[in-house]
Amino acid sequence: SSLPIIMSKAQQRVWMDIAIGDQQVYDAKLEAYNRAVDFFTKVGSNYGFTQNSFEDISLEERETLKEIYNSDPTWSSKGEFGSTKPASLIAGRVVIELATDTPKATANFVALCTGEKGKSKFKKEKDLHYKGCPMHRIISGYMAQGGDVINGDGSGGESIYGKFNDEQPGLKRKFVRGTVGMANSGKNSNTSGFFFMFSDNQGAKVNGKYVAFGQIVEGIEVLDKLEAVGTADGQPKEKVFVYNSGLIA
Repeated sequence: SSLPIIMSKAQQRVWMDIAIGDQQVYDAKLEAYNRAVDFFTKVGSNYGFTQNSFEDISLEERETLKEIYNSDPTWSSKGEFGSTKPASLIAGRVVIELATDTPKATANFVALCTGEKGKSKFKKEKDLHYKGCPMHRIISGYMAQGGDVINGDGSGGESIYGKFNDEQPGLKRKFVRGTVGMANSGKNSNTSGFFFMFSDNQGAKVNGKYVAFGQIVEGIEVLDKLEAVGTADGQPKEKVFVYNSGLIA
């Protein structure tokens, strides 16, 4: 394996499902599709459709059904008819192995992956959970940053400890492709922000400045998908967020 072994025994692993796209747009498309399925199920047989399921009818037949739907005010007033099911936003799952020599960074990351600590102390409506949190900064050839559970844009963040200090073993560890590091706003200012390293040769920017506490051990190809929506200035071409996350028992 080309992945460096950076941990000893008893290392914990967490997972993150990374989504690319707009959740609200997806939800609207799925609602429209579900309306189409509902229409077919309830009235399809009235119009000579003999198939058992909406999935079984051709795209051409779906267009015919859509015209019937649009001409029926009882149905069309409910909203749009979606002929095709929208593709999932989930680009893939990364599994991250966490270091044992950075206990604070590791425990904090696990808690934010599971959401086990509940709500923010500072913004009561916010969950201390990476679920739904944007990857707000993606620089092609360099890294993808996320984890601001408070503001979603890197200006905030909250750990289970408040701010916590850099752990020396993590500062000494070298960053390579797939390394997970704590984002910070200067020395000893860690909260919930983190980043995934894209490259083996950008270490000069990060080594010794940020705590490296994890390594992606499965799903490394998800980084290619993230990098594809990255830009030189870091503003992603599409919305990217953690769809869900948790601990692998």
